[in-house]
Amino acid sequence: MTEVIDDLPFADYQARPEVNNSSLHDLDEDRRDAGCPAKYYHNHVLKLKDHSHAETPALSFGRALHSFCLTPKVFLDEYVIENDELYQRILAEANEEQIANKRKPSPKFSKSLGAWKAYTKQVKESGKELIDQKTYKQIIEMTERIKDPDKALDQRTPKIFEKDLQYELSCFASLDDGRGNLVDCKARLDAFDEGNPEPNAVATIYDLKSLAEWNPGKSIASWGWWVQAAFYADIAKACGLCSDTPRFAWIFTKKTAPYESQLHYAEPALIKAGRLCYQGHLQTIVDCRKSGEWGGHGPVTYPHSLNQILELI
Repeated sequence: MTEVIDDLPFADYQARPEVNNSSLHDLDEDRRDAGCPAKYYHNHVLKLKDHSHAETPALSFGRALHSFCLTPKVFLDEYVIENDELYQRILAEANEEQIANKRKPSPKFSKSLGAWKAYTKQVKESGKELIDQKTYKQIIEMTERIKDPDKALDQRTPKIFEKDLQYELSCFASLDDGRGNLVDCKARLDAFDEGNPEPNAVATIYDLKSLAEWNPGKSIASWGWWVQAAFYADIAKACGLCSDTPRFAWIFTKKTAPYESQLHYAEPALIKAGRLCYQGHLQTIVDCRKSGEWGGHGPVTYPHSLNQILELI
């Protein structure tokens, strides 16, 4: 099973049933939220995961940055920039109300507030998302540090976007769990460079990551991005996007000024380690599907102090 779609809406991609990298997090016992087969079963087999709080501000910001930086032509089809004049008028009038210590809003303020509510309702009904001016300017600054040769902090990143890249590729392929069992999987590549027609060029997957704190190495380890790198690289190869395993590179950018940015390629050893990790998770899925049993965190174990007591009996 292989398929590559370059214009698939993100909601349609999410609705596909194949295993993705994010779902494997629910099998990772080393994560802070302690994954296990039972958690995977609850969230992805029974599909009972509570999505009411799934869209955090960080995720919303990341989606907007991706859209603006990678697919700017699509950005305005997905987002509406806040009406700054109306918003500033409401803030000024609210400030006047506070200074005057009014218990009831004035007709003037009520009218402006009503206009704002009507405006946001109209945006919501259009199916687009509203972005405030501050966030919009932040996204512009971050994008310039990545793509503008005159402002980029890592001069390698603007050169990436001079290439003929494929953006937001939805890839579907069957991956081997390391034991010959195939599992249908999916990945959505931020940007893919097939390498041609440059001589000796290597196909490369580029992944844009925004950081609240500038510690890329720690983020790669703690968020499991090293596993994602191997998972994406192997799906790209399985889909026939390249003949050999592609390189995987992160484009890191910081969310606050001076908006540091840096390109970092995953080392071959990191890809190998990530492959072993995701294959272990796929093995768990295969075994649980065959047995029909989705156990929790494994056998119950006692702490060392209780084991010492038991040894005395």
